Amino acid sequence: MAVEVGGDGYSIGIRTGYLVASSSMIYAKVSYQMRNFEYEHSNSYVPDDELVSGSLSQDEDFSGLGIGIGAEQQFEQIPLALRVEAMLIEYDDEEVGDEMLNRTYDADDPFKTVDISDDEGSSATPTEVNVNLQAVYRF
Repeated sequence: MAVEVGGDGYSIGIRTGYLVASSSMIYAKVSYQMRNFEYEHSNSYVPDDELVSGSLSQDEDFSGLGIGIGAEQQFEQIPLALRVEAMLIEYDDEEVGDEMLNRTYDADDPFKTVDISDDEGSSATPTEVNVNLQAVYRF
């Protein structure tokens, strides 16, 4: 089984902080995240004493809450700030791998197929950790 993060997703968040100096802030952040993950699952079946394998690839959308901490330093002479932030996102549980795999298993007869049932029908609860370094330009 392999899980790969897709490119689609969004987040919305709110942060609250404390000024430790006139141009430095530390903060805490809470966010709601949605991400697309690709789930790949393999299974095998032995019809007529022949091993048949198949794999199934599914896209699943996961959503969850994230919590994080960060720090921001605003430069006084230029309208630029540097921000470092760490986030932990716990996504909700989703059922994955509950589809049938239909594969050809006889090279001489391409129409001879077998359904490979994924009886496991497992669930996935991804966790994502992000550490970002950002440069923020203020107009």
